[in-house]
Amino acid sequence: MISLDSIIDYSEERIKLLSSVENPCFSSKLAASISSMIHKLAGDIKPLDSEIAMQHNYYSLVNILYDGQKIAVLDYTSSETGLIYNDLARFWGGLDCIKNSSWQRKHIFENLQKVFLAEYGAEFEVDYPPFLLCRIKYALANILSVHRVIRQKNRPVRLSDRYWYSKFYKYQLSWLKNVVEYGVS
Repeated sequence: MISLDSIIDYSEERIKLLSSVENPCFSSKLAASISSMIHKLAGDIKPLDSEIAMQHNYYSLVNILYDGQKIAVLDYTSSETGLIYNDLARFWGGLDCIKNSSWQRKHIFENLQKVFLAEYGAEFEVDYPPFLLCRIKYALANILSVHRVIRQKNRPVRLSDRYWYSKFYKYQLSWLKNVVEYGVS
């Protein structure tokens, strides 16, 4: 089960791990700013926002049917209880990365994001504290994962994969820096 406290702990642990590895893009100043923002957002969360509900836990483009107006979600085999914002933030972040790497279809992904939130029943914006907190957790986890894959010496990575890992890493990092600097996603 994913709770508000576990999201904060998970994010703080990722910040420590990213700060401890040789990573010139993740400065101690950025780490401190992200940590500060996490605690500020956690303080802004209302008790109702931290209630546990059923979440899909595996939203991806392969298990969502979208006709431009409505969404149908498939494959509930990974469902579990947790904060709905965790589920939403992970999918939103994945769509953001695709959207920002595919300029031809950018409007399709932007519309999918809007329809997805409306269909989910979410009445909040992307800077809503519990959603933004989960989105930060998602970005930190992805930055650390990509950093580990790229840095592994014994694991061959195809050049095309290395290119997409690098692009994904840079996008997540720039998104985090923008959130810290401007306070919105």
